[in-house]
Amino acid sequence: MTWNNKALLAVAIVIIIAIAYFKTCETPVTDKFSHMIQFSVDAANAKNQKAVALCEADINAILSQQFPELNRRGQLAAKDIASYASCCKIIYSLARDKITSSNTTAEYVAVRMHSHMEQPIKKMSGDLETAISRFDLSMKESTVGLARELAQMNPRNKGKTISLHTSMKSSDDINKALNNLGLGGVTIGISIPLDVWAVLSANIVKSITMKVTATAARMFARPVAVAVAMPAIAAADGPLPIGDILAIIGGLWTTYDIYSTQKQFEDEMKKSVDNLLPDLQRNIHKQLRDHIHSILKEHQRLQDEIRQHSIQEYAK
Repeated sequence: MTWNNKALLAVAIVIIIAIAYFKTCETPVTDKFSHMIQFSVDAANAKNQKAVALCEADINAILSQQFPELNRRGQLAAKDIASYASCCKIIYSLARDKITSSNTTAEYVAVRMHSHMEQPIKKMSGDLETAISRFDLSMKESTVGLARELAQMNPRNKGKTISLHTSMKSSDDINKALNNLGLGGVTIGISIPLDVWAVLSANIVKSITMKVTATAARMFARPVAVAVAMPAIAAADGPLPIGDILAIIGGLWTTYDIYSTQKQFEDEMKKSVDNLLPDLQRNIHKQLRDHIHSILKEHQRLQDEIRQHSIQEYAK
C-alpha cells in the first residue's frame, strides 16, 4: 500500500470514529424535546388523577355524612303525610285523578315531601356543587398549566417569560388562555353543567313520591272506589276546601278504619324511605362520578391535543 493510500485510509478511520462518537454523545433535538414533553404530560396526568381522587373523596364524605339527616326528615314526612287530614286529602285526590285523569295526588305528596326534605337537600346540593366546582377549576388549571409549560419549552420562546392572566372560571376563559399561547385551534368542548339540585330532587323527592303515591293507591283502594261514585266529588270543578274534604271522606271510614289504615300507611312509608335511600345514594353517587369523569375525559383529550401540537411545533 502506498503512502497516499495509507494516509487516506487513516483519515477515513478518523472520520468514522468521530461520527460514531458524536452520535453516542449527542441526543437528537426532537428526541430530547419529546422526552421533556412527555415528562410534563405525565406530571399533568398525575395532577388530574389526584384531583379526581380528592373530588370523589369529597363526594363520598358529603353523601355519607348528610344522608342520615335525609332519612330523619323522610320519617317526619311520612308521619305528616299519614295524618288524618292528609289521608282524607289523598283519598279525595286519588278519586279526582280517576275521574279527571289528572295527577294531583303525586303533586300533593311531592309538595308535602319537599317541604320536609328541602333544607337538607339544599345543603347537600351546595356542598356537592362546591366540591365539583373545585375539581373543575383544578382541571382547567392543569390543562392551561401544561400548555404554558410546553409553550415555554419551545426553542423559539427561549429567554421569554410566558405569563397568563385569566380567572379560569369558564370554558371561554380556558379557550382564551390557550389562544394566547398560540393554541387557537385547540379548544375545550361545550360542557353542560350538572344541576346538582335537580339530580338530588329527582332522585330523592320524585322517587319517594312515586313510591308513596303507589302505596296510597293500594291501601286506600276501597274508600277511593266509593269516593269516585260520590256526586260531590264527581261534580267538583276543582279542589274542594279541606273542611269539605274532611266532611265527605270522613263519612267513608269507621274510626277503626281510619286508625288502622293511617298507622299502616305511615309504617309502610317509613319502611319505603329506609329501603329507598341507600339505592338513591348509590344512584346519586354514580351520576356525580360520571359527571366528573366526563370533565376528566374532556381535559385529557385537550391535553393530548396540546401535546401533539407541541411536538409538531418543535419539529419545524
